[in-house]
Amino acid sequence: MKCCSTEDPKTKEEIETLKRKLADEQKKRLDLEGERSVQEEKIRLRKIDLSQVREKVVQQEVIKMEEDPILRSECDTFLQNINNEQKQKDSLKTELYQLQRQKADLDLQLEELERERRARRDAELEIQRLRVTLNELEIRDKENREKVTVNRR
Repeated sequence: MKCCSTEDPKTKEEIETLKRKLADEQKKRLDLEGERSVQEEKIRLRKIDLSQVREKVVQQEVIKMEEDPILRSECDTFLQNINNEQKQKDSLKTELYQLQRQKADLDLQLEELERERRARRDAELEIQRLRVTLNELEIRDKENREKVTVNRR
């Protein structure tokens, strides 16, 4: 995209706003991915803890497998958090796509405005050139009429 002093300020401001939104959304996405990795690591560690708890129960006295309800609850919570973050990530991807499409549309509009501006400028220059030519012709016509008047006398 070309930047020049003839851009429509509203369009330029809208493009800058969209660029900031896009950067914010990309940062949110990266933050969510980081948080997701942290949550997945917590789940992995909790599963290890859970398996160790099972082994302890088995090794102590009973040959009965038991789940720690607190660990199970924490795992379920982590899984729910990951699912929510995945939904939010998908939503952000959709919004990012829409913003990119909107930016492309605005870029096309800006190009069209630039073409119209150039065409208008070319037309103004042509009008100016024609006015100069008309003025010159009027001067010549006046001079020719004066010559004809002089010659008739």
